[in-house]
Amino acid sequence: MISGYARETSNALGLLELREVTFSLSTTHLRQLAEFLITTANRIEDGTLRTGHLHARQALSEQWMREAGCDVIIINEGPTRNAVEKIPEPS
Repeated sequence: MISGYARETSNALGLLELREVTFSLSTTHLRQLAEFLITTANRIEDGTLRTGHLHARQALSEQWMREAGCDVIIINEGPTRNAVEKIPEPS
């Protein structure tokens, strides 16, 4: 499970800015999340992430999603953030 405490609502869509995030996951799923974060950061730095954002559900297993209970979304703040890339759904 991933949970957190809201600091404030940061936009009209109800997106919350969190002051704290809690990851209650198995060590296997924590490592998978860490690998996803590092891989995505590397893709932003080297310009190969050609989309505005990337969902963990697109890169990790359905089992990971069931345990986490939510999605993790990385926003691409790099120079390729406005490019278009079709991300395949996991099989």
